[in-house]
Amino acid sequence: MQEILQLLNSMGLVTEGNWSGQWQDIPNISGADIGDTLEESYGFGSNYNPALFQGISRQQLQGLLPSTYSSFMTSSQQPLLASLLAKTSGQEATKAAGGFAGSGGFEKFKGQAKDVYGKGMTETLTNIGQQKAQQQASIMDLINQWRETAAGLAMPGA
Repeated sequence: MQEILQLLNSMGLVTEGNWSGQWQDIPNISGADIGDTLEESYGFGSNYNPALFQGISRQQLQGLLPSTYSSFMTSSQQPLLASLLAKTSGQEATKAAGGFAGSGGFEKFKGQAKDVYGKGMTETLTNIGQQKAQQQASIMDLINQWRETAAGLAMPGA
């Protein structure tokens, strides 16, 4: 998220239009705000269509917020926890303990059960990380598209 704010700031969009420079206000940046700012840098003139510069939507930003993934994480975690509890307190656990005090079999069994839980949660967190990275890349691509459009307007015959 910080990278996106820095990129917008480096473009000069710090106080443009209805944007306060805060993360939650990014969707308030209009195509005209983007075009006016880039016109200053690229010098393509003020006779352009603001629709050429699509803003960043709230939905795109939502994909970067941790709260977006909390229900997914909970739904992934619940079956893993249930399985972990069943394995460490059920019949399999009793069988692994073998009825002997200090048996290493039970500790090994518990460790294996925890490994299954850990692997499942690692996969969940990896999936969330990948989704967030894809969303951030999508926003960065959109910002780069603004620059390409501005460059094209500055060189109409190219």
